[in-house]
Amino acid sequence: MRIKLRSTGRVYEGEADEVVSGMQADAVAGTGMSLAEYCDWVAANGSRFRGIELDSRGRTSAEKASSLLDSMVSLGLAEALDGTSSAFR
Repeated sequence: MRIKLRSTGRVYEGEADEVVSGMQADAVAGTGMSLAEYCDWVAANGSRFRGIELDSRGRTSAEKASSLLDSMVSLGLAEALDGTSSAFR
């Protein structure tokens, strides 16, 4: 999967957890967290600071990353570059 963040224009490629790990590596904040914690942090901050509901549900880091990216695509915050409407399902 290739995904482009609309806020930065950066393109990430790989499985959901690889994409979100790349986002985390490029982030100014949130770098000292596990991937699962980072997914929850991004979702909480979306609600707190932007008034949007991002989903980070899942039992594993990969599931949380997939949920997060799906919600980012559905809300128009990211674009799945292969043309699918759902990033990782």
